[in-house]
Amino acid sequence: MKPGNGHRKFRHQAANQFSSDVHDIFRVFWLPASIFFRPVNTPRKTIPADHAARLLRRIRWMLAFFIGGLVLSGVTAFPLLHELNWLCARLGFDATVLPEGHTGLDYWLLQVRHALAEEQARFPFLAYGTDWLAFAHIVIAFFFVAPLRDPVRNIAVLRAGMAACVAVIPLALIAGGVRGIPLYWRLIDCSFGVIGIVPLWLVWRWTRRLEESENG
Repeated sequence: MKPGNGHRKFRHQAANQFSSDVHDIFRVFWLPASIFFRPVNTPRKTIPADHAARLLRRIRWMLAFFIGGLVLSGVTAFPLLHELNWLCARLGFDATVLPEGHTGLDYWLLQVRHALAEEQARFPFLAYGTDWLAFAHIVIAFFFVAPLRDPVRNIAVLRAGMAACVAVIPLALIAGGVRGIPLYWRLIDCSFGVIGIVPLWLVWRWTRRLEESENG
């Protein structure tokens, strides 16, 4: 075999793998992209059983971390006023301090605390909406139990999760702007989608390797 043949073969395999990855990623967010990005059939390599077991452990640890984050986000959405009171106290603001006369983040935190205090004093039923928001986080976490048990058969849950993480960004930027949320706080909200997609992408990548091994 000529010296350049091995290098060309390697580049060809890398190009095929890249085409396959792009196809799967676009399929998550835009189904018509599958018309333009079709994976090239490549020979699949069977990975050793011990390596497959390590991959499965990584997947389960990462998904457990992601599920824990969702549950924590849900649970902490119940006592919002108590959490804001605690945070404001750490910043040196007692319960009598109003937002007037403050700027920046201090103003925003005091304004939100004041609004929640007024809401719970005069319209406590409005907090029922954030109770459902908290519950929704916990319900979403339940769906990731399926790929935790069998990631290959439930890889569609991972794709849906990545799509949801991407959708966080336009929601935070557009709806937050309509609701008068400061830009820096909307960027903080966007970061949840950016941070959340990282473990899901890793799990999806590892799951594909398991799937290729099983089908090899």
